[in-house]
Amino acid sequence: MKPRWIAMVATLLLTLPQGCDGGGEGSSSASSNGGSTVAATTAWSADTSGTSQVPAYGNSCRFEAASHIAIPGNAAADDGLELVKSGSSYDLSLALDDGAGGEASITATLSQGLSRRSYRNGTGVAQGTGELGSLSGSIEDAAVCFETKLEPSQATRGEFSIVVLNSSGDYVSLGGDFELPGEAVFPGGDISDEQLVMASALKVDLQ
Repeated sequence: MKPRWIAMVATLLLTLPQGCDGGGEGSSSASSNGGSTVAATTAWSADTSGTSQVPAYGNSCRFEAASHIAIPGNAAADDGLELVKSGSSYDLSLALDDGAGGEASITATLSQGLSRRSYRNGTGVAQGTGELGSLSGSIEDAAVCFETKLEPSQATRGEFSIVVLNSSGDYVSLGGDFELPGEAVFPGGDISDEQLVMASALKVDLQ
């Protein structure tokens, strides 16, 4: 009887569903990299730009061109962001440091998307070195979005995306997310101020 009992148990085990040890199937719009979440992106091309749809935080604010840079953020607060109203448009300045010798300086002019929440259709200039060197060129598209409406002294999360046409003729995209401290939002204290954001010590995750 013993061999027959063993055979029955073996058959039963083979018919049971697989557990959660990697044998099952699953999918996600974002993958994990060293504990950091890689943002979901919208495909971008020169014919159909990523910001043709009004962007919002977590929705169509991050896009991906034919060549895309994604670098996990470093521990240092060595990045900066400035957003200033200039007439009917908005000037965005970004200073990025990947913590491994790569740096980027980005300046772009954008139009308003959602009031005090998103800005899009950016054009401008980018300069990069190291792993960010392929970003040197003209900005063909850019967006910056905030999780909540910008209010004086109110912290919020944000994200940005740019697409650069570099000297090699390649379209290269880069995006990132960050947390804005309250003191960086309308530092003058009033929503009528032209200076919307002034942050000089950010940690930007470039993925």
